[in-house]
This record gives sequence, structure tokens and C-alpha cells, in this order.
Amino acid sequence: MNRKLVVKLCLLNFGIAIVNIFAFSNAFMGIMLGEDTAIKRAFGYTILLMSVILFFYGNYRFLHSKEAQYEFSIQDLHKPEDMIEVLTELLNKNILNNEINTTKNQISRLLKKKESLKNIIYIKFKEEDEDAYGLKDVIGKVENLLFSNVKSIINAISVFDQQEFTQINQKGNAEKHAVYMEQVNYIREKVNDNETILLEFDKLLMQLSKLSDGTQADSDDLAVFKDVVNNMKQLL
Repeated sequence: MNRKLVVKLCLLNFGIAIVNIFAFSNAFMGIMLGEDTAIKRAFGYTILLMSVILFFYGNYRFLHSKEAQYEFSIQDLHKPEDMIEVLTELLNKNILNNEINTTKNQISRLLKKKESLKNIIYIKFKEEDEDAYGLKDVIGKVENLLFSNVKSIINAISVFDQQEFTQINQKGNAEKHAVYMEQVNYIREKVNDNETILLEFDKLLMQLSKLSDGTQADSDDLAVFKDVVNNMKQLL
């Protein structure tokens, strides 16, 4: 839900509350439905009735307006948390819900792996060794690749029309169905690409954990470690 809509909803409900406080509070009009004059009672009941109608009708109209559709710009999705939030809002595409949840999970997994890598790197290597292997640079680039895939997934899902896709299936329109399935397959390919990236992170973590403690690594383990780093570079 976008912020503009939230502000409108807050103003609507706050306004309803203020009108009722003004009408029924002893500090203002102090209408008492059971004891006041017929005119005041009628006025009080009218306020209550209009408040109920306005509350349900107003909130319904706002929540079902075009503004209620989640608005975002791909260019503004800089933080992982923002991407997860948008993906959560997009969880209404039945055929793609599994991919949406998987993508959210992939973001969380990457953040955990990055934190583990950060801790291990500083334990296993001197700062100059880290620079020599280009490890920090390649991790950053591969991370950006995963997030680029996430943005592509979000972009594709946001334009996917679940209702029309369902209607096409019911009518048996093979040509249109093929177009939609091409979009679905594109999204699934990006999700699979991210799984490949995460697998390389797992390999890197495993190999780092095998290296000797301290700053001097065993030559065999170090050779395998360099191969893992080179494999990550090939993803770019």
C-alpha cells in the first residue's frame, strides 16, 4: 500500500473520530442520545449513522481504488528489505507465488551467507591477501548480479496478469497461453540463476572453512579455494 493512500485513510478515520468527539463529548456539544431533546437525539443518531456509512464506504473505496495497488520504481529498490517488501505485496499471483516466496528466501539466504563470509574472511586472511585474491570485489559483483535478477523477477511479476491468464486457460487459447508461459519460464529461469549463485556462495563458505586457521593456508586447500573464486567470476 503506498504512502499517499495511507495518509488518506488516516485523514478519513481521524476526521470521523473528531466529528464524533465534538458531537458527544461533554467538553463540546455533549449530545446524550437517551436524555436530550428530540432534535438533539435526531442530530446525534444522524451523526452516528453517517459516521458508520462513511467509515465503511470510505475505507472500502480507498482500499479498492487504483491507489491501493502497490506502487514502486525498480530504480528505487536499493535495499534488500525494500525488495522483500515489494515481493510480499505481489503475493497474489497464484501461479507465481512459489517463485515469489523462493525469491524472498534467496535474499535472506544471501544476507546470511554474506555475514558468514565477512566473519570468516577476516579470520582466515590478512587484508592484503583478501585484496590479492580479489575476493571482496567478486563477492560484491556476484551479490549485485543476484539482486539484478531479483529486480528482473519483480518487474516481470508486476506486469503478469493473473486474472487474464486464468481466463486464457479456461478458454483454451493456446497462442496466448504460450506467451504467458514464456513470461513464467523467464521468471523461473531467473530464480534458478539465483540458486546457482547461492550454490557458489555455499562452495566458497565451505572451502574457506577448510582452510587452516590463521593467515597461512594449506597449498592444496588454497588451490581449490582459488578455483571456487574463479568459478564465481565466471558467473559475471
